[in-house]
Amino acid sequence: MTTIAEITKKLEKYKSPFPDKWKNEANIRICQRQELRNTQTLAIKIIEMMDKTKISKSELAKKLNIDNEYLENILHCQIFMTDSEKKIFEKKLTTDIQ
Repeated sequence: MTTIAEITKKLEKYKSPFPDKWKNEANIRICQRQELRNTQTLAIKIIEMMDKTKISKSELAKKLNIDNEYLENILHCQIFMTDSEKKIFEKKLTTDIQ
């Protein structure tokens, strides 16, 4: 009867020196999910701020010096934002609007 250690030793001979493609793709999906969450939380903050200040999307885009289309993409979560991009945009949102 073969032991787990013997089986593992035999399998090690056939181990690929390159990283697994599925693992890399899974890591990419995890990062994209986090970036989507960042965009979603930012979109919620923007909408809440727009309700509180009674400002329209076009006025907000002008104040932030960004394109209306870019703001629409953020609000519809059609772009992914990294943590650093989210922080920059949040800082810009608080300083330029209030």
